[in-house]
Amino acid sequence: MDLPEFLTHLRRSRLLASAELEEMSRRAAGQPPPAVTELGELLVQAGRLSRYQLDKLLAGRSHGLVLGPFEILARLGKGGMASVFLARNKDEQRLVAVKLVTPRQQQANPILLERLRRELHFSERVQHPHIVPVYSLTEHHGVHCLALEFIIGSDLHHDVRHLGPLPWLQASSSWGRWPWP
Repeated sequence: MDLPEFLTHLRRSRLLASAELEEMSRRAAGQPPPAVTELGELLVQAGRLSRYQLDKLLAGRSHGLVLGPFEILARLGKGGMASVFLARNKDEQRLVAVKLVTPRQQQANPILLERLRRELHFSERVQHPHIVPVYSLTEHHGVHCLALEFIIGSDLHHDVRHLGPLPWLQASSSWGRWPWP
């Protein structure tokens, strides 16, 4: 990929404001153009792009990196009903986990949207330290986004796969050592 093509993808992604892109162009005027990978690395080091975003842009993908107020930063995993991403809510300036359900996924499984609505509904009614709070359910160009509190750590499926089954006493109570031996 050459530099003009990279800049086109970057502009289309809406990850950087137009004024910021223009300022980059002004600073670079009269200098030899940097290599695409060099520019990308500089943007990652400056905190303007995440590694995930750079990889997508270098692969020629500029859509889906910004969905309404959410700037997609990294893929966290895939659950039973949706893909989960780390995102920055630009309006509230906080990191969130976002479950994304695309129109294609909805078409293949029409119940998915109802399941997202139920998750939001139950989260509004139940508050418990072991239940992740859900902030909102929004739609952007057909993609439904369920925003949840982002909690650093691994998931139970990963831990059981790598550490073995949870001891019965720990599984039956809310206390105990984590992770287990």
